[in-house]
Amino acid sequence: MQKRTQPSLYQDELAHIHATHFQDFVKNAATFITSLVAEKNIPKGRAVDLGCGNGTLLKALAKKGYKPYGLDVSPTLIKLAKKTLPKADFHCGSFFDNFKCPSATLVTSISECLSYLGNLTPSAHRKKLGALFSKVYKALEPGGLFIFDMVEPTYVAKNPPRLRKYETKDFTLISELLPSQKTPNSFTRDITFFIKKGKHYIRHHEAHTMITYQKSDILKMLRSQGFKATTASGYVDFKLRPAQTAYIATKP
Repeated sequence: MQKRTQPSLYQDELAHIHATHFQDFVKNAATFITSLVAEKNIPKGRAVDLGCGNGTLLKALAKKGYKPYGLDVSPTLIKLAKKTLPKADFHCGSFFDNFKCPSATLVTSISECLSYLGNLTPSAHRKKLGALFSKVYKALEPGGLFIFDMVEPTYVAKNPPRLRKYETKDFTLISELLPSQKTPNSFTRDITFFIKKGKHYIRHHEAHTMITYQKSDILKMLRSQGFKATTASGYVDFKLRPAQTAYIATKP
């Protein structure tokens, strides 16, 4: 058996697995968001998706008349997104590093993207998150929406089993939630997966460190920027996991 460790988020094979086998979450979010923007008569301007993945959400919004703009830290996912929407505006990078949010009527960040800690300390993450909220608020047109989801401190305890296995004829993926012993209010989603290559399997590994926030903290941060903010427990009939919350923030 060959072994290879991936140093970054959603590299190569994991990006392809994510794009082809783990899209239910974002598809349900897309149904919810497209219905919400229609209900609230959000103007069909630019839609910015932070952590856009392979472009599934932006494709749904483009069909409704929005101009798609996507950002993701994974080069592989950006390549896949460009295949999904060849004429869309996609960029590879982090929304925490020198990101200038373009003017928009809608900004989204689905599947806990804002909860990724990476190499940041919790205090640095909070500072950068607050700065991002400020950038989004300034970029949104009056009446614009900012929709995203994040995880809370009790996420690991409320979502047993910690070890989950996903298997197809082409791969086996094992994901384990590991509470941090060093960093308060954080955990690691440790992902080991085996890809079949001919007669052999290649072992891959990624570790995604997540930071958690109390729901009240996120609402306070949003409101301090000027947003009117509420929460939701799911997208349409798709319920989020316990201690996972969706936020709907409106610029007055």
